Amino acid sequence: MSKIQLVRLVGALLAGLSFGALAGIEYTPWQEFSIPQSRTGSAGDATLTFDQYNPAVLGPDLTGIQFELNASSVAVYQFRDLSGSPNDFTVGVDFQVAVGNTAVGSLVVALPDIVDELRSVAAFGSYDSPGFGLPPDFDDPNVLTGNDSETRIYEGAELTPEIAALFTGTGTVQLDAGARSQNFTAATGDSGTDVLTRYEASGRIRYSYQVATVVSVPASLLLLGVGVIAVGALRRRDRNHA
Repeated sequence: MSKIQLVRLVGALLAGLSFGALAGIEYTPWQEFSIPQSRTGSAGDATLTFDQYNPAVLGPDLTGIQFELNASSVAVYQFRDLSGSPNDFTVGVDFQVAVGNTAVGSLVVALPDIVDELRSVAAFGSYDSPGFGLPPDFDDPNVLTGNDSETRIYEGAELTPEIAALFTGTGTVQLDAGARSQNFTAATGDSGTDVLTRYEASGRIRYSYQVATVVSVPASLLLLGVGVIAVGALRRRDRNHA
């Protein structure tokens, strides 16, 4: 091999090994939302608007959608004994705060449930929880409250074509947010219970997508490759001159 051929071969090695492409995952900035204190009972208390994943800007490979939801609940109640006997009781409220869409259902759900401690009343007696008689107030430290935080990631098989299509485009996507509540009473006798509830929530979403990352090969590998080629070329040259 001549010196010119050796130089050309080394140049080809450098061109072929200098860079390589690896698949990497990137994330869009978080899009945050909040739901002010609201009544429970409806799935559409608030409409949330988010920018869609734009494949023209970020590339065609949407790999995931991540949701974070933080929900708080508050409740006040009145318990009345109707049995004519002393009554031991517990009052609680099951909450479900959800963000979703009629096309794909609930996408993330938080459960800030509330359960009061065991209490007692006399025959035909009643008990008013702190704050009862007024709308539940998160600022009242004595009222019953609950909290829950949930994270949901749609990727792989869970990132269905329907969900991907809903969040992909050049515009915005609208999601419904709301809460439902159901109170329960566990008592030793007949009773009546009035419960008032409120909730509030906040959260955020972001997209993940695949990108090609250019990675340079370490210089030590390049030097090793050059050395191997050079040694091989010199050995062949020596044999040819022998």
